[in-house]
Amino acid sequence: SAIKAGRRASDPVVKSDKPTKAKGVSVVARELILAGLTNQEVWAVIKEAFNLDDSKKHYPTWYRCEMKRKGMMQ
Repeated sequence: SAIKAGRRASDPVVKSDKPTKAKGVSVVARELILAGLTNQEVWAVIKEAFNLDDSKKHYPTWYRCEMKRKGMMQ
């Protein structure tokens, strides 16, 4: 008979208080944009938080345009 890989019913389920994945640049940028920050304000936050260099300075503008295209904001 074939052996199925994966968790067995008897294995304990380990739950953690920590989130499984930290927020990425895109999530943080979108949240800040939706919170009403300008592109310059968003850039200041994500530059510090993610140690970005000036070659990524277009990120807030790009995310804002993408959100408008997808109907996530007006």
